[in-house]
Amino acid sequence: MIPLNEEYIFKENNEFIIRKEINGDLLDFGHFNSLDEAIEKRDELADDGWPYIRKESLKRKKRFGKYIYLENNKYVVSRKIKNFEIIYGKYGHLKDAQSLKRILIDNAWYIGYRKRGDYRYISKSQKRYSIAKHVNNKSRYFGSFSTLADALNRRDELINNNWDMPNDTLLENIGVYHWNEEEAYIAETVADITILRIVGNKIIFYGFYRDIEYALNIRDQLIENDWDVSKLDLEIIPYNRKDVTFDYIKNFYPYYYINKEIDGRLKNFGEYTLLEDAILIRNELIKNNWDYTSYLQNIFEKSSERNTMTFKFDFNPYDDKDTTQNKANEDFEKFDENIYYLSNTDMYYVRKEIDGVVKVFGVFQDMFDAIDRRLECIKNNWNPDMIQYIEPKDEPDLDGE
Repeated sequence: MIPLNEEYIFKENNEFIIRKEINGDLLDFGHFNSLDEAIEKRDELADDGWPYIRKESLKRKKRFGKYIYLENNKYVVSRKIKNFEIIYGKYGHLKDAQSLKRILIDNAWYIGYRKRGDYRYISKSQKRYSIAKHVNNKSRYFGSFSTLADALNRRDELINNNWDMPNDTLLENIGVYHWNEEEAYIAETVADITILRIVGNKIIFYGFYRDIEYALNIRDQLIENDWDVSKLDLEIIPYNRKDVTFDYIKNFYPYYYINKEIDGRLKNFGEYTLLEDAILIRNELIKNNWDYTSYLQNIFEKSSERNTMTFKFDFNPYDDKDTTQNKANEDFEKFDENIYYLSNTDMYYVRKEIDGVVKVFGVFQDMFDAIDRRLECIKNNWNPDMIQYIEPKDEPDLDGE
């Protein structure tokens, strides 16, 4: 169903449908062959106050505060913008839904950022609170207010009405870019890749990911199973949870490597041509506390059952020759203090030389995540417990740090 810029009118299968939610019920008020007929009828219904008879079979949703309701034993986090319901996530536990709701409220329902405590779109100058938003790469002004409460109320009114803009700007206004249903439901946010589907007046998100290959696998399984998430083999990553896809996994084309520091030595747990293979082995190693000696046979049994793995194992620790790290050390570019960019992986590394050894405190696709990690490290005085791995000692000095 295609949303149109005409309020309450949608297009589906060459028909124009009038649809409006009233008292929790989503109602159809007619199907028409032309847009003009639909507009005429919609205006007539609006003049008459949208008369309807509530169907007894329709039940009100059980709500848990504003923006959360229970449906099919899942806690759904959603918000209405204009005549659309945006479903940001579904959870088995109420506390997880409440966590997502808090993050979205703190960021004015703009996905892509996960910072806390900022009043997005609001700035203070000379005891006045102003609302401004970037539209078409230009700052658009929405008013000035004497109190923060007034500015917040007005900002929320603007969000509810899609900033008084046409429907076709809605996705961009909530932080979604480059989405096209014909391009198979994949879209981008500031920091993530997401799977997004529009059904009637509902905009539904199916997780947020840092790896396109993983997202495509989820997307393909959803399409194959008619969007039934209960039939997925892989896990949907919710918005308010860290994407752990790359924990202990490094991607140096064309392979994925599993690395972990054990007893002060960086050990390699194999190289893989497929990300899902690396994830499978990584997860099983974690379950077995990285005790590969007693677990090795089990790994090979799993690979035989799947008949899809193309990898080789090398469980010896890196000594003087760390192949994956040597690949990484070739083209580091200093982005900011303690933050380095590596072009061949398109990742940002939080690195610091301590006692003559370069230690890595995090690897991120988004530079803002790297900046947040650096700040966290500084606050904790570069606590050794935060180190992810140690680079070889022959690494050159980092600009005198």
